[in-house]
Amino acid sequence: MRLTLAVLATTLFVGLVTIGGGTTGMAAEQTFTGDVSDITCGANHLKMSQGLFNAHECVLACSEKGKFVFVNSDGKIFQIVNQDFAALKELAGETVTLTGELNKDEITIAKMELKK
Repeated sequence: MRLTLAVLATTLFVGLVTIGGGTTGMAAEQTFTGDVSDITCGANHLKMSQGLFNAHECVLACSEKGKFVFVNSDGKIFQIVNQDFAALKELAGETVTLTGELNKDEITIAKMELKK
């Protein structure tokens, strides 16, 4: 009886791990290159700033009422989960190298630095 329960429990565990893709369920960190922007402007600040602000100033102004986003080198816009990440304000409007976890269209930033 004990052996049967042990085999059943092991089989169930292996099946759940296989279906769930692993025991952690967490996405692996990846590295991306792109720009820190805001939800209002996306990839282009010209319309909102009308040429009066540089990209850094525009992103800071727009993010006060909106959110920061990440625009990759292909122009795809990703939501940033951790809006309180310290370097966002410092690197607003800049091209950065970002390391984080991608989940659908959302990135949780782990590390971000100015692209060299």
